[in-house]
Amino acid sequence: MKESTRLYGFTNTENMARLRNCLRSEAREVVSALLITVKDPAYIMRTLEQSCGQPEIIIDRALEELKRLPRPDQIAQELNSCAIKLQNIVCVMQNVDGKGYLQNPMLTRKVTRRLSPHLRSRWCDYAEHYGSVDEPDIVTLS
Repeated sequence: MKESTRLYGFTNTENMARLRNCLRSEAREVVSALLITVKDPAYIMRTLEQSCGQPEIIIDRALEELKRLPRPDQIAQELNSCAIKLQNIVCVMQNVDGKGYLQNPMLTRKVTRRLSPHLRSRWCDYAEHYGSVDEPDIVTLS
């Protein structure tokens, strides 16, 4: 929000309207009373960061999403959908990973177990060709 405010010159009132429009579910519940009473969006953002922005919570949610990742079929659309979901999960983890969760080989194992033997073989070929020693396997897989 800081960048868009600086770039587009949003006022506090405009930022409060943006927050009211975009917040959903748990995040909205956390600040529901503040959305009505507070006029400073920075206060609401601090509250959200304190309650929803804890890296451990974000990582836990990403790991839960990884568990719910669908088993991709040979159909290109399903494979593409699964790949995009995996990319999103890995991107979230890369941005908040302070403890090396991405280095955990179990993450890669959870995903590769969902692949058919043919797709698993193709991924191994891809990882060997494009993977890096410095890059976690789950990042290469995504």
